[in-house]
Amino acid sequence: MNTSPKTAQDSSIKITLWSDNAIELIAHRFKLLAGASRLRLLFALYDGEKSVSELIEITHMEQTNVSRQLTLLADGGLITRHKTGQQVWCSLADASLIELTGLVCQSLFQRESSQLASLNTNNSTSPTRRV
Repeated sequence: MNTSPKTAQDSSIKITLWSDNAIELIAHRFKLLAGASRLRLLFALYDGEKSVSELIEITHMEQTNVSRQLTLLADGGLITRHKTGQQVWCSLADASLIELTGLVCQSLFQRESSQLASLNTNNSTSPTRRV
């Protein structure tokens, strides 16, 4: 099945139309990123490879939960795992995850800053109530 995008012009906006299969793959990737536990594990791997024991210590998660989440991340192609002796080591398989989460964090910061500025403006113009 073809997963490459098709483009269409709508006024001056360039729209990319993806196949249903590609959209399902993208949705699955975002579902993997939607879990807080999985995000904690991914963030812990941003600065390099870690053992499962290190990930348990860093994230303060239970071993069974860490193993379950790592399996989902590995099956989804977001991390790689290899075994050395008794230790299982994990690392990011896709460096674009760092860029993607950076973009999301930047967007959240900008939105929150804007909302905070709006609240400060509203508070300075509203009358003070005395109780």
